[in-house]
Amino acid sequence: MRALLPGMETTSGTERPWAKGIGLLLLGLAVSAVANLLGQQGEPGGPIRALGFLGYSGGLVIAGSGIHRILWAGPTARSRQARLFITVIVTIPAFVAMAILLSVILTITQQRFSS
Repeated sequence: MRALLPGMETTSGTERPWAKGIGLLLLGLAVSAVANLLGQQGEPGGPIRALGFLGYSGGLVIAGSGIHRILWAGPTARSRQARLFITVIVTIPAFVAMAILLSVILTITQQRFSS
C-alpha cells in the first residue's frame, strides 16, 4: 500500500484487530434497536412479534461476535470451548452497558441541542 501523504505510513489493519469487534458490537446494538422498534408499533401481532424477537436475537449474536473479537484479539492458550463460554458470559453485560452508555450520550446530546 502506498502512503497517503509523504512521510505518512499506512496500516494494514493488523495493529488494531479489536477495531472490527467494536464495530460489530455497535452494529449489533443498531440491529437490536431497529428490531425493538418493530415491537413498539401499536399492538403487534404474532408475526411482527416473532420478527422483532428474531431481529433482537440477531443483534445480540452480532454483538457477541464483536465481543469475541475484542476478547480474543491476541494469542491465547484457552480452548475453543472456554473462549466461547467466556464470550457468552461477557456479552450480555457488555451489550447492556454499551446500550446504556449510548442512551446517556444520545440523551445528553438531544437535551443540549434541542431548541
